[in-house]
Amino acid sequence: MAIVTMEGIWMHYKGGLYTVIGISRCDDTNELVVVYRSPQSYGDRLLRHRPLHEWDERVPKTAETSPAVLALSDPKADVVPRFTRVTNERFTEVGQQPR
Repeated sequence: MAIVTMEGIWMHYKGGLYTVIGISRCDDTNELVVVYRSPQSYGDRLLRHRPLHEWDERVPKTAETSPAVLALSDPKADVVPRFTRVTNERFTEVGQQPR
């Protein structure tokens, strides 16, 4: 599976919503990062970033896992995506094939 992200709205596995602005590369480490903003904004309007490999990872289902994410995931799986796409906007393929 190619590492794919898109600009638009994504849901964190705990239920928070995030607007992806795009992909950037860290000047210090050369690592690809997802640049996003929380609609809840945490009381500020700052952009945030998270390493792309973390955005694409799977996490164990817990009591904190959002019912909306559970409804979209395989009921037999022990893990869910850390982020699930909510909107279908512009796709952009970045990086290389994951390990």
